Amino acid sequence: MTNPDIRKFFILSILLFIALIGSIPRLYHLTEVPAGLMQDEAIAYDAYSVMKTGRDHHGVYFPITFQSFNDYIGHITSYTLIPFIAVWGLTPLALRLSVAILSILTIPLIFLLVKKLTYDNTLSLMTAFILTVSQFAVSSARWLISPNVVPFYITSALLLFFVAIGSSKHQLIKSIIAGVSSGICLYIYPSMEGMLPVWLIILLVITILWKKRVDKDTVKKLLIISSSAFIIYLPLLREHLLRPQTITNRLNMVSVSSVHGNYLFTYFTHYLSYFPPSPLFWRGETNPTRTVSGFGYENTALGLFFYLGLFILFFKKKFIEKKYASFSGFKLLTIQLFVILFPIVPALTLPAGDFQRATHFLPIMVFLISLGIIYTWEMLNKFILKSNVYLFTIIILSFVALFAYQQYNFYLTYFGSYYRGITQWYFQYGMDKVIAFTSENERKYKNIIIDNTINQPYIYVLFYKKVDPKTLTEQDYKDFSHVDPTTNWLAVSKFRNYGFRKITSENMQGAKLLKTVYNSPYSQYGIYTKGGNLIVRFEVINSNVTVSNALISEANSVKI
Repeated sequence: MTNPDIRKFFILSILLFIALIGSIPRLYHLTEVPAGLMQDEAIAYDAYSVMKTGRDHHGVYFPITFQSFNDYIGHITSYTLIPFIAVWGLTPLALRLSVAILSILTIPLIFLLVKKLTYDNTLSLMTAFILTVSQFAVSSARWLISPNVVPFYITSALLLFFVAIGSSKHQLIKSIIAGVSSGICLYIYPSMEGMLPVWLIILLVITILWKKRVDKDTVKKLLIISSSAFIIYLPLLREHLLRPQTITNRLNMVSVSSVHGNYLFTYFTHYLSYFPPSPLFWRGETNPTRTVSGFGYENTALGLFFYLGLFILFFKKKFIEKKYASFSGFKLLTIQLFVILFPIVPALTLPAGDFQRATHFLPIMVFLISLGIIYTWEMLNKFILKSNVYLFTIIILSFVALFAYQQYNFYLTYFGSYYRGITQWYFQYGMDKVIAFTSENERKYKNIIIDNTINQPYIYVLFYKKVDPKTLTEQDYKDFSHVDPTTNWLAVSKFRNYGFRKITSENMQGAKLLKTVYNSPYSQYGIYTKGGNLIVRFEVINSNVTVSNALISEANSVKI
C-alpha cells in the first residue's frame, strides 16, 4: 500500500474502533436499563399492526400521521420499526435495537459530516469520539421515542446537504437526494418539521441577496434541495391542512401559551434556556427520563469546550479560515444559522430547556465541543508546551482525569440500582408480568379492571398480549378513540372485557388480594378479585413519602 492508502486504513481503523467502543454503552443490558417499557415505546404496537394489516390501532390504513395517544408524532418511526419487529417480534429488544443501531451508525456519519465540512481528519475523529462517549447520546439511544432517532436523520440530512452543495458532478441527482433526506426529517418529530424549513428558506434568501459572495450553482442547488424537500413534505402538509388536529393537538398539550403572563417574554426566556450550563452540563432535569439524577445532559468537563466552540464559530473567523479553510464562507454560515435556529420550536413548549425536544442539536453540539478541544490543544501547544512541559502535562492529565471521573460516575449511576429503581417507576416496570397473569386468568372473570394511574394501560394489553390486529373490530377502534376533554390525551376506558379507570380505596373494600407484582422500590401492582372481576391496582408502598410523592407528581405532569 502507498502512504495515502496506509493513512486511510489507519483512520478507518480508528473510526471503526471508536464505533465499536460506542456500541458497548448503547447495547449493554439494553432491555434492562431503563427497566420496563414506557407507554411511548409500547405504542410500537402500531408498527406491528401496520405490518400485519396495513392499519394502525385506530384503524387508519397506512397512515401518514399516527394518532398514537392523540398527540400525532413519530410518523416515520413507526414504519422504520417494521423490519425490526419482523425479525425480533413485538418485543422490547426489537424496539430498543431500532434506536441503538441508528445511534451507532450516527458515529461514522458524524465523522463524514465533519470531514466534509473541514477536510480535517483530526477534528472529524475527535467529533466521532465525543459523540461515542456523549452522555446525552448514550442515554437517548437506549429507549424508543421519536426524538431519540432524530440525531441519525439530521446528521444524514446535513451530510447529504453538504455533499450536494460541494459537488461539481451529478449536481441534480445529489441535490434531489439531499432534498429527499431533508424532507424525510420533517416526518420524524415536530421540532424538525418547524425548524428545517425555516433554515432552508433563510439560507435561500441569503444566497439570493448575496449573489456576489455565493456562486449561481449554490443558489440552484439550494432551490433543488428545498423544492425536493417540499415535494416530500406535501403529503404531511396536506394532512395538516385537512386535519388541523394533527399539528394543533400536540402543540396545545405542551405549549407555553398555557402559561399566564406575557407570551412573547415567556417564549424568549425559553429560547435562551437552551444555552446556559444548566441543565445542559450541570444538574440536569428533574424528569429522570431526560437526564440521570445529579447529572446534566452532557459531561460537565466538556462544558467549557462547548462554549469555546460557540465563540470560535461566531467570533474567530480568522482561526477557522486558517485552520479549516474549506469551512469558511457558506458552510460556516449554514452551521451558524443552525445554532441560532435550533431552539425556535422547542422554545414553544414546556418545560424550558428541555433538550429531549432539541435532539437535532446533538450532532452540532458535539462538533462545537470538539472544535473547542482542538483550539484549546493548539493554544496550550503554542503558549505553554514550549516553555513549561510539566504544566502542560498537568493541565492535560487534570482534564482527562476530570472527564474520566465524570464518565465513570455517570455510568455507575445510570446502570446502578438507585436510577434503575426510579426508571422502573417511569417505565412502568412489571406490566409484562401483570398482563401475563391477567391473560392466563381472564376467562375466569367477567371483567378485568386496570388502574388508569398506570399511564395508558390499554396499550400494554395490546402490546404484551400481542393482540392480533386482524381481530380488531370497528367497536375496538371506537373504544380506542375516547379522548379526555380536559387534557386532550387519549383516555381509553375499555377494550373488550378489559376496563381502565381510577381505582380508589372505596372500590377495594371487600376485595381479596391474589398476588403482587413488583414495580419499583416505591410501588407495586396489587392484583385482586372482587365481585367476579379481576382488579389491578397501582400502589405506593415505600415509606419514603417524599420520593414517592415527587415521582407521582412528575409522572402525572410531564409528557414527552
